[in-house]
Amino acid sequence: MENNNEINFFEILEVLWNEKLKILLISFSLGTLFYLYSLFLPNVYISETKLKVNNNDLTSQLEASNLGIFNFFQQGGNSTGYLEDHMKSRDFFKLVSEKTNLIALLLNYENIENFNEEQLNDLLYSQSIREKYKEDLSKLNFLSQHAVFDSSFEIDTSKGPFTIQSFHGNPVMTKIILELIVQETNAYFKMRDDKESKDAIDYISRELPKIQIIDIQETLSSVLSAKLRTLVLSNIKTDYVLEYIDSPYVPVSPSLPAKRLYLYSGIIIGLFLSIFWVLTRKYLLNSSD
Repeated sequence: MENNNEINFFEILEVLWNEKLKILLISFSLGTLFYLYSLFLPNVYISETKLKVNNNDLTSQLEASNLGIFNFFQQGGNSTGYLEDHMKSRDFFKLVSEKTNLIALLLNYENIENFNEEQLNDLLYSQSIREKYKEDLSKLNFLSQHAVFDSSFEIDTSKGPFTIQSFHGNPVMTKIILELIVQETNAYFKMRDDKESKDAIDYISRELPKIQIIDIQETLSSVLSAKLRTLVLSNIKTDYVLEYIDSPYVPVSPSLPAKRLYLYSGIIIGLFLSIFWVLTRKYLLNSSD
């Protein structure tokens, strides 16, 4: 006669019900341990800004003159995607590092835990801070520095507006990071367009009088007109490429660690572990005896 090794489902429920106090005790104990662990983790604040990409004016002007090839956004075909790649690039980080001490602050070389916005901005552009940590930064390779910078903010374009979030232990620093990224992005494209427009205007102004063919004169005149408009825009627009829809703010309370999540995760893990322990002790250990 064969042994019947099948376990009745209702029998399992009965075993679990009889051991419910142990299961609950283990679950809530593990949840409490997870929660206590989260209390010792460093607080991380998150700030956010929503932005509008100002490429419509430039695009319409250039298209009106059949000069779309000069629109820098056409390189990637997608203005938001192109800007995202630019902000995350090593070249952009190099530009920011040459102008500011951001990487020294991100690496916590200075204790800025309780610094206000004015104090942080002073440190950000301080020449003495640059000289103070120049040797320390030289010991850290460029790619590692870029990785620290890259992890300090995230870009999300999936919800419509161009959204950037920054992360830091100092709530004021999250606001400064966002403002710096937007400021340097606008400054980069503004300077680039300004230089290209001046070079094009200078070249066309010299060559146009030499050309006798009417069609070529009209084309160069259109190029000159478009570059003049671009030059005007680059000198009068403050928010050249990115314009605030919702400005960066100083968060009031830390976003991480999510203490409730640690508590609930501990309870759920404890529940599964306690059930596994009860059933293993009942059916496996007893059967081996």
